[in-house]
Amino acid sequence: GKMMNIDTNDLTMTEAEREKELIESDKEERVYYEEALEDSNDKPLND
Repeated sequence: GKMMNIDTNDLTMTEAEREKELIESDKEERVYYEEALEDSNDKPLND
């Protein structure tokens, strides 16, 4: 019973942490993408 209780707590914690990490990495990727977009917009297109 005690073992199962710990596992359940760990599971909910890791799921919450995983979701938080996903959101954080998603934000970072979006910021990186937007910065890259701005960089390419700053440069004049010489195609």
